[in-house]
Amino acid sequence: MTSNTVVYTAIFGDYDTPYSPLYTSSTPHFCVTEDRSTATNEYMALIMPVQSTPRLSSRYYKINSNLVFPGTEFTVWHGGNVQLTQPPEVLIDFLGDADIAVLRHSQRRCIYDEADVCIQWGKGDPSTIRKQMDRYRSLGYPRNNGLHMAFLIIRRNCDNITTLNRAWWNEVSKGSVRDQLSFDYVCWELGIEVKDIPGDIYSGKFYKRHAIHKGEGK
Repeated sequence: MTSNTVVYTAIFGDYDTPYSPLYTSSTPHFCVTEDRSTATNEYMALIMPVQSTPRLSSRYYKINSNLVFPGTEFTVWHGGNVQLTQPPEVLIDFLGDADIAVLRHSQRRCIYDEADVCIQWGKGDPSTIRKQMDRYRSLGYPRNNGLHMAFLIIRRNCDNITTLNRAWWNEVSKGSVRDQLSFDYVCWELGIEVKDIPGDIYSGKFYKRHAIHKGEGK
């Protein structure tokens, strides 16, 4: 892959189809998937093997941008229920000199609080989440150190991001699949600064987020 920038999402298990972006662009847009029928006019199917489960597969390709697109300078990843409203060059300009930009959570600012909510709402195995948070506490990770919503990620393909992606995937693969519980911890551990993308849970300068995934209720 030699393009300067790639926009992509990862959808496995017939859970979503990509929402059409609200712009036209010559930048390649990909849907990483195991099912070619998931592709749309705007999102070309990039067929990849399933990683144990559909949900873990989407996380694997989301996190490991450097492995999926090794020859690309920038990647813009978004969730399957996210519709981009600004062309990728605008998002890359927003990144500036930073290596990564992610949405700051609009309702909470602590992974420990987020863990409590995940347990309360049945989003993940409670025992796994508690053990993960206990480990972070034992390693000195502080409360209220920030929380990001990782459904929109702008990344520069560089050594810092390769290291971050590898460490983040390691946390997800051995802990909770709820990747927002490990992202800020990994950035803290590696000393990587994150540029905050403006917006809230449903909309922002660059995106609209649809509340319901297309596959929910099937």
